[in-house]
Order: sequence, then C-alpha cells, then structure tokens
Amino acid sequence: MNKTAFSGMVLFALATLLLAAPAAGAADLTCNAVLYPEEEKTDVAFTTTDRAPKAKLSGTVRAQQGQSMIELDWSKLEPALLFGGDANCWVLWTITPDGTAQSLGEIPVRESRSGSATFSSPFKQFAMMVTAEPFPVVRRPSDLVAFVSGPTTSKKAKNSTFSFGGFREGMKRDAESIADLKYDDKTPVDLQQARKAIQLMDRYEAEKYAQAPARDARVALGQADDAYEGRVGKKGDVPELSRRTLSLAAEAVRAAVKQIEAQKAQDTEAARVAELAQKQAETEAEKAARLKTEADLADVQRQRKALEVEVARVKAEREQIQKDRDALAARLSGALGKVSATERTGRGLVVSLSGGILFETGKSALKTEAKVSLAKLAGILLMIPNANIQVEGHTDATGSEETNAKLSLARATSVMEFLEAQGVEKARMSAKGVAAAQPVAPNDTPDGRAKNRRVEIVVPE
Repeated sequence: MNKTAFSGMVLFALATLLLAAPAAGAADLTCNAVLYPEEEKTDVAFTTTDRAPKAKLSGTVRAQQGQSMIELDWSKLEPALLFGGDANCWVLWTITPDGTAQSLGEIPVRESRSGSATFSSPFKQFAMMVTAEPFPVVRRPSDLVAFVSGPTTSKKAKNSTFSFGGFREGMKRDAESIADLKYDDKTPVDLQQARKAIQLMDRYEAEKYAQAPARDARVALGQADDAYEGRVGKKGDVPELSRRTLSLAAEAVRAAVKQIEAQKAQDTEAARVAELAQKQAETEAEKAARLKTEADLADVQRQRKALEVEVARVKAEREQIQKDRDALAARLSGALGKVSATERTGRGLVVSLSGGILFETGKSALKTEAKVSLAKLAGILLMIPNANIQVEGHTDATGSEETNAKLSLARATSVMEFLEAQGVEKARMSAKGVAAAQPVAPNDTPDGRAKNRRVEIVVPE
C-alpha cells in the first residue's frame, strides 16, 4: 500500500471518529427535554454519571428572540484530559427529542477548577449533556458522558423524556471513569490541551490537506510553550495562545476530513459508474450468448466431455506415477537396507555405515572387507543415475575438534573415491566432514562412541 493511500485511510478513520453517524449498538441514554418558556429564566440541574469527576454543574436557560441563552456554573471540575487517549476537553451538547445533537462548544477547565460560561442554542425544547471530546467542535457526541441535565421544577416549563442513542463509540481512552482522579500536573490544562491537539493533528497527517491552519496551530503552540517557559512573552499569554492552538488544530482536522470525504464521494461515484458499465457489458455478453447456435452449444459439450476424459486420464497417470514412485522407493530402501542400516528421513534415505567396519582406528584407508559392502552400494547407486549423493563422515567426541574434522572428511572422501572407482560419477557426489557435531548416541560410553563413528550416505528418494 502506498503512503498516499495509507494517509487517506487514516484520515477516513478520523472522519469516522469526529464526524461519523451514530454507531450501531451504542447504549441509549434517557434524557429529559425541557420546553423553556419565553423570556423566563429557568434553573437547570445536572446529574453526574459514574464516569464524571466529583464536580458540581448547574445552569439557567432563558429563551428570547428565537435563541436560548444558557449560562453554566461549575466547581471542582477536573479536566477531561484525565481520561487519556483522545479525550481532551469537555463539550456541552443540546439534544432535541427528535435525536438532533448540537455541540455548543467547550466548557473550559482552568487552574481554579471553577468557572462559568454562556452558550446559545436555536432550540427552545432540548436536553443537555456534557461529554469528553478530542476537540471543542465535533458533529456527534462520544460515549464518554459525564453530566446530564435533569427535569426543571419551573411551573411554566414543560418536561418530557426521550431516549437518545446517537453516540460515537470507539474514542480512545485510558480510563472509563475519572471519579477518583485528580489533575496534579504543574502544566496548565489549556497548554496540555493544545499539545494534545497538535498530537492528534499530526497523527492524522492533517497538514497534508490543510497546510495553513496546521502551520499556524504549530506556531501558536510554539509561542505558548515559549511564554510558559519564559523565553518569549509572558505566562499570561499562555491561555489565549493555547486556545488558539486548539482552535486551529481542530480547523485543520475538519478541513482535512472534508477533503477526504469529497474524495470518497468521487471514488464512490466512479465505482458506481464502473459498476453500471460492467452490468451493461454483462448484458450485452448475455445477449450474444443467447444468439449462439445449437451447433456451437453441441461443440462446447463435446469439448467439455473430451476435457473430462483428458482430466481423468491425467489423474490416473498421476496416481500410477505415485504408486510407481512409492514402489521404487520401497525397493530402493530394501536394497540399501541389505548393505547397511537404512533410515527414511526428510532428506531421503540415509545409509549408515559403522566406522569400525570401514576403517582402522584413527585412519581413513578402507578395510578390505569394507570394500565388499561399498561395491554392493555402488551397484545400487548405478541404478539411480539421476540422484545426487552426499557422503558424510562422523566421529565421536574424543580427540581435538581439528583432528576430528580432518579425519571425518578424509573418511568421507575415501568412501566417495571408492564409489567413483566402481563407476558412480564423481559429479553426482560430494563429501562432507561433520566431525562430532551430529552424534546419534551419548559419547560417554564405548558403545555410544562406536555408534557415533560412522559414515552416512544420503540418497534422495
């Protein structure tokens, strides 16, 4: 997969995260919608979920001139950063009974953990909730719900309940609840939010698609860090620069996702056109097929039957070849077994000749009686002229490694030279000295050492 395609996939995943439709299977939330009376200030209480910090959140709503003005007050509100993962800030939402969710923006958490803010909504009947989000502006709420508005006691307002399930599942987090967590980092919350926003922006390579806001976001973060560290500017500038960073990073991500969605729409349309063309071509092919004559169809049937006969013949030949091969291997194994102990291995047939039978102790010259067995072996090898043979010399562990290596190679070479003298082509054979590296028995007993002193001839089946 090329890098461009991978970037597109990553940004499409971000689109799913920030802009997607509600995820199937998300748990529904029971909400209380309030129909707020015109020109009246109505108190609203919020309840906390088991995910929320131990904070207090309350507010008032006044509906006037087609807008609902919402004033919130909070205390002991820990930052959403405590969730870890992609959670970065608190966002206030209005939810209407028809399932419309609208982000009203961030509930800012500062050093005092207390504060107030004013928001506005075009709706007059809605519920409210607060969720943890990666950016202040997203289209669908995450499932990290911390606060939910309850019914009002105002006699002029009307309460009604409804179920909302339009959550965006799958947002990365390290903790499911921050009820018992405290933010003890000395770095200001807004500066940490700005840093995380840049990390999210970089993770999704948004700078490729929205260069200007991404660049400006990076500059703003640099200025905020400089101000915080006392290099340039003053610490009082940190909050504003951090908020600017967060806003610009969110803008870069939104712009990137917009371009990815547009590209996806183009790809979808291109795929649709290609599918239509394919279907048209298939229809024409089917029409041509219907015009075939009966003679053509009969010819196809004859060819099919001939092919079936040929397939059956080839199958029978393969089965016979396999049987012949197995029979030949059995005969070869039996013949070699009459010369010396023979074993079928993954490498082929391995004929093991005792070194004591072939050679005098410490020597590589063949004994006279050994030549009789090797002559029989040569006769068998001449019957399989296409098989290459490897002659391997082995010793026990007594003696130095250098001595054993020379002796094992010399013995293997003696066997190979004798076989060559008996008519086995030299080009088919190779000699190898293994020394004591591949024992077949322990070297701490005379019997074991005797078994290890051997020459093995490997014949592929």
